[in-house]
Amino acid sequence: ERGHGQGVREYGYGHFIEAVQAVYRHDEEAMKRLAVAVRMGCHADAKSFEKWMG
Repeated sequence: ERGHGQGVREYGYGHFIEAVQAVYRHDEEAMKRLAVAVRMGCHADAKSFEKWMG
């Protein structure tokens, strides 16, 4: 499972924790952005990821 671990290392645990918290809050928009990032295999650059995360 390359995507998840790779993404955590690239973007830092802070972003990953925020994403997880958003899912637990059932934040629909955040979950959609997270789904996009995961679908892309976390290959987007950090700036794009930050933009998705708001």
